[in-house]
Amino acid sequence: MSPEPTSPGPEDERLWTSEDVMNYLQISRTTLWSMVKNKKLPAFKIPGLGEWRYRKSEIDAWIAGQ
Repeated sequence: MSPEPTSPGPEDERLWTSEDVMNYLQISRTTLWSMVKNKKLPAFKIPGLGEWRYRKSEIDAWIAGQ
């Protein structure tokens, strides 16, 4: 089951939170942070907030490339 997006928009432009990605990939927070830190997973920080966000289209492309 796919998590609900945190913002509306076209399917490929939805921004997900870390929690959304952890649920989607069925991984722990520790694993997610390790992957982000080592640039193994596409992610970006929201300027001024310091919160990580992920584009579903980029996550899906990353999965397809594995």
